[in-house]
Amino acid sequence: MLPLEKALFGVPPQDRDASIVARHYGFDGRGGANFQCTGDEFGLTRERVRQIVGESIPYHHILPGGLAVLDRVVGFVAATLPAPAAEIEKKLQLAGLTAKLFRLEGVINVAALVSRPVPFQIRALKKARYVLPVAWPQFAGIVLDARNQVRRHGMATIEQFVNAVSSDGSRRVAT
Repeated sequence: MLPLEKALFGVPPQDRDASIVARHYGFDGRGGANFQCTGDEFGLTRERVRQIVGESIPYHHILPGGLAVLDRVVGFVAATLPAPAAEIEKKLQLAGLTAKLFRLEGVINVAALVSRPVPFQIRALKKARYVLPVAWPQFAGIVLDARNQVRRHGMATIEQFVNAVSSDGSRRVAT
């Protein structure tokens, strides 16, 4: 089985335009980049990168088994939720699903590009990235509630806090 990077974008690395598209969408494993960042990396203007990306059909470069590999990666990530993003990225590499650390933002970008559903989202909290189920829209609020419980009571076990949060992630923390 090919790792995700190779299955997603089967073009030679000398193809500069294809490399630009891969960088923009995150096929390269670095999570995607906007036109300005991509242009800076390749010595091009933001507008030129926009033109190159706009003229491309990125999903035409995906190898025949690439979508199956993407589906396996998405399933693997979904089975490990919630967790820090860096931890999941490392597990993907150790499981052989990716050749190197592959940022999950790239997985989300690629899945959206090929109309594949992704049951997780990435949220940042104080520079740390966390992967959560899509049904948990109130992540920052949950963290705030946990901190408030600890301030009020001096401590709280994870079990106590999890019991105070419903399974769909909505907040129902008792004070």
